[in-house]
Amino acid sequence: KAAGDLLLAATVQPGAGIDDWTRLGDWYRGEDRLTDAVTAYDKALSLAKPKDPALWAYYFQRGSAREQVGDWAGAESDLRTALELAPNEPIVLNYLGYSLLDRGLKLAEAQALIERAAAAGARKALADVGLHDEDAGKDVQELRSLLETWRDTRRTVTQTIARIITSAILFALAAGAWMHFANRSP
Repeated sequence: KAAGDLLLAATVQPGAGIDDWTRLGDWYRGEDRLTDAVTAYDKALSLAKPKDPALWAYYFQRGSAREQVGDWAGAESDLRTALELAPNEPIVLNYLGYSLLDRGLKLAEAQALIERAAAAGARKALADVGLHDEDAGKDVQELRSLLETWRDTRRTVTQTIARIITSAILFALAAGAWMHFANRSP
């Protein structure tokens, strides 16, 4: 409750902006106060420049909150605006696609959105690990080769250590036997 009070207080300060209202909306969401979250997101977006591509996440947040409180018309509008601003964002494609599918609406579009989400998500995952360009296939082959070389080296080192230890033990036994027989009096 104290965190919510602080976030609410920040929204009434001079110069309060979109981020202050969004943080409050996010807090309301976390508290399952979705109607209050929608109101906070409304205020945040009222302070923003219309159709700024950076706002896709704000429309997505408000749209998903609206969907959860049963305002499908408002949710669809926000989700489509988010999609317009970020046409390849996997989370937007996926959420809108499954929301349509769950309602039995525009099934062909829903399927296409979900397929685009899967493809975009895969591309994003590859980009996150640096495998997003035309050299990615070659990079993966080189990584596999490096891994195989590492495994072979590890196996060889283990075998070499075992041989050294075995040789040391045999040498110690031979030296002990030699000393035993050398110290025998005839």
